[in-house]
Amino acid sequence: MDRKLTSRTGREIQNRSPSLFQSQDWKMKRSSELSSSIPAEAFMQVGVMRIPYESVHTQNCNELSENYETHEPTVLLKRMKHHEGSIYCLAWNGTGDLLATGSNDKSIKLTRFNQELCNVEGGVMKLAVHKGTVRDLCFMEDLSNRSSLLISGGSVDNKIFITDCETGTTFQTFTGHCGTILCLYTWGGAMFVSGSHDRTIRLWDLRSRGCVDVISAPSASGTGPGSSVCAVCVDPSGRLLVSGHQNSTCMLYDLTSRKIIQCFEPHTAEIRTVRFSPKAYYLLTGSFDQRVVLSDMQGKSNLGSIF
Repeated sequence: MDRKLTSRTGREIQNRSPSLFQSQDWKMKRSSELSSSIPAEAFMQVGVMRIPYESVHTQNCNELSENYETHEPTVLLKRMKHHEGSIYCLAWNGTGDLLATGSNDKSIKLTRFNQELCNVEGGVMKLAVHKGTVRDLCFMEDLSNRSSLLISGGSVDNKIFITDCETGTTFQTFTGHCGTILCLYTWGGAMFVSGSHDRTIRLWDLRSRGCVDVISAPSASGTGPGSSVCAVCVDPSGRLLVSGHQNSTCMLYDLTSRKIIQCFEPHTAEIRTVRFSPKAYYLLTGSFDQRVVLSDMQGKSNLGSIF
């Protein structure tokens, strides 16, 4: 029997599975679990739709509380004309000493960063493997060689490239999407997921050198075609995938059983970012509707069989 999920920040829609969420606009509640989602003190990189980028210092999250007053972050480093076009994406590696930026100038730039001095070290490595705008980037740590691998995707060629950051060599190419690659996410040391304008999500494994699963985006009504996949994320256990779509839909997908768990609409416009908290108690989503929504994944239903 169909049930309905009502979000305070979205519309009431039909669901084909039980309601698992309680969504609300951002509030500082249960801050102990929320604040652990990023280090107590961390650097944050800000890319803008022009040429410069900034490195800023974030607030100590252990100091956050319900009555905390927000303030502008401290700008530690600003680089002008880092790219010849707008910066569309950026990412840190796992140790925070390597930054990658992607632009509509069709290039990727790798920059070494000294956290103690808050400054750039050495020159900038430029990669020119894409034929169009670089839309997303993510790092994967190569434990065998103790180096970072960069995964990048974009438009025109609709390809995913794997680059060794130590040598700057692009050694692997993945094909399969027939539309612009809009988002990437990696987990488990060898797995990564991509979302595309072609309305599909693809799971990839570096060990098998190919796509291991293709998921079609669902529609908000449950029938008909879905919409572009703008954001993806996998929970810390590696068993639950969430995707955000152009039609304001979020999809939950069980990677073990390879089944859609639920679709719901926490927003009223395109969803551009989705992230789980470290223990996957919460899901954070951001949208063009100018809202950040926090969804409680502990809900009324029992999620023990999912994780």
